[in-house]
Amino acid sequence: PGTPIFLVSNYTMGIARMYQYSRLGDGLLPYGLPFGLPGTGPGLRGPMGMTVSAEGDIYIANSMENNIAHWRILQTGQVVFIRHIGKRGSGDGEFIAPTDVAIDARGRRFGCEQNNNRIQVLDGRGNYLWQFGTAGYTDDMETEAEKFLLPVSICIENDFLFVNDLVNRALKVFRIHENNVSFAAGTRRFGNLVTEGRLWMPFYIRIADGYLFVPDCTFNVVNIFRWVDSQTISQPQSAAA
Repeated sequence: PGTPIFLVSNYTMGIARMYQYSRLGDGLLPYGLPFGLPGTGPGLRGPMGMTVSAEGDIYIANSMENNIAHWRILQTGQVVFIRHIGKRGSGDGEFIAPTDVAIDARGRRFGCEQNNNRIQVLDGRGNYLWQFGTAGYTDDMETEAEKFLLPVSICIENDFLFVNDLVNRALKVFRIHENNVSFAAGTRRFGNLVTEGRLWMPFYIRIADGYLFVPDCTFNVVNIFRWVDSQTISQPQSAAA
């Protein structure tokens, strides 16, 4: 009790594991049993990004099954399967290779799809609400921010949605409204100058207290950006991964 649970998805094995930080501060300790194992009920195939609600609901981008897998952590520590949200397709509430999930302050679920180049918004029960995004290059950030090419990861802090638009090598920020989003800020970082925070293969982004963490799979570094005054993404710092 009181020790955070750390969840890790394993794309190749199709499972998710839970860990707790050691009270001695010397590493991670297994917590409970892995879930999503093939042959143990509704398994996971290609699990990728995930998010957890304050109530213990786990939402995993089940990429090879083209849906969002909903699990729940019970007070006993056991994880139980609830349902699959969506199916393969390009219609409302359908997915092709979803890669990440995030939850906003209203309890809505945001699903990020690489192959459909869009982000869908669902209510707390998994019902489709609205979406945004089309396929295309972002040449002008102010007018073409909603053009995506393989958006791979999203995260939310306050009323802002942060998007890692992989092929465009762009970090984009949108203000979340009731039925849509509006572009707030963005930066294109393509290049090989690691010391300047340039990006080649950025992947799962996460934000905490205004600091945006962007790992780069090519350079093996984590770039740390500062979200300043809800308007700009400032010059990054770099740290060895």
